Amino acid sequence: MKVYSWEEVRTSCEKESKSLVVIEDVVYDLTQWKHKHPGGRKIIDDHIGFDATDSFLNFHHSQKSKILQQYSKAFAVGRIETDPDPLIEEYRNLHQKYAETGMFQANYLWYFLQGLHIVITEAIAFLILYLYGIDRVSTFLITAILMAISHAQAGWLQHDFGHLSVFEHTSWNRFWHIFFISAMKGASNVWWNMRHNRHHAKPNIYGKDPDIHNEPFIIFGDDMADKKMGWKYTKYQPYYWFLLGPPLVTSVIFIITNIRYVIVYNLKLGRALTVFAILRYFVPYILLGKVSIPLVIFHFFFWRVIESMWFTWITAMNHFPMKIGHDQNLNFVEQQLITTQNTNPGILNNWISGHLNYQIEHHLFPCMPRHNYPKIASDVRQMVERHGIEYRTKTMYGAMCDIVDSLKIAAEVHQKKKIS
Repeated sequence: MKVYSWEEVRTSCEKESKSLVVIEDVVYDLTQWKHKHPGGRKIIDDHIGFDATDSFLNFHHSQKSKILQQYSKAFAVGRIETDPDPLIEEYRNLHQKYAETGMFQANYLWYFLQGLHIVITEAIAFLILYLYGIDRVSTFLITAILMAISHAQAGWLQHDFGHLSVFEHTSWNRFWHIFFISAMKGASNVWWNMRHNRHHAKPNIYGKDPDIHNEPFIIFGDDMADKKMGWKYTKYQPYYWFLLGPPLVTSVIFIITNIRYVIVYNLKLGRALTVFAILRYFVPYILLGKVSIPLVIFHFFFWRVIESMWFTWITAMNHFPMKIGHDQNLNFVEQQLITTQNTNPGILNNWISGHLNYQIEHHLFPCMPRHNYPKIASDVRQMVERHGIEYRTKTMYGAMCDIVDSLKIAAEVHQKKKIS
């Protein structure tokens, strides 16, 4: 088998248009196969010419050996000579240790209670609707808050199933992921997987992380400002962020992009479940509460805005204040660490954020059940600090302020470039 250098791998990719990806020091040519990849070709494109070992490990945790054995004969074209990276070696040893000590095993009772409190919360909202209606301000607000709580928590729970972190069998994770994100929330699981896996593989990298591309209305980072990706009102983005950002992300933007995705890619199940989720909400409200359709629509978007602000602030504070730029070919661990920060732990914070306040742990071990993140946080901090990398933790308020500060910085850079 041919022995490649990294220079040869990248030359083949650039000059010969080959899709070479390295996994565990083996070079795979995926040029003819990548469009058949179940997770989409884009995530393979994001790793062309790079070491994809740790991304592959974390997206195919339970099936890694099986997949490599199945495809190695067909696509392996050589090996690559690499010098061991101490940080990566320690990370992989830690990953193996957690696998052997059961840290990737979920507590089914814990997850059952998570699902139960989501169902009960929404059921109480429907009960209030049936008994009292929503034509009074008090019941309107109470039911809206309950629906927002239920769907925000369902968002964190579907995230766990989407990462295959609950059940050992992929099919069970897929089933419950579809149940919570599609049947309950009305979004396509395929759309979510395509988008979210790319974010995890290459966080905060232009052209590879969909989450950072909100231009021209919202731009982050000096590089994005340098490229003049904003618009004539970018200088005001620290202010209109509060109107166009958190309130509209899941209440409007995600709804539109999801509907477009299921139509463009002809996802019949996605379309059907999107319609079902809408009917599941509107029909009971109209029949049980005998409420006018305009009021139901207003109520729907009202609680979706609450949920959207909850979701957006939590997810934005973990990444947007951090380094955003082009792919610098950092190893997997370094890339996660320079683009990710935690917020302070605690029972309330853990519940509000779905344990995504342990964002560093989540990005390093995305297949791990989130209830185990507090158990490994000390190990992770020690590993990171041994290698001279900052393990960054903020208060929630401090992280929110960081978002606004980063918006101001990008707006200032954009304004200077515009003037020059």
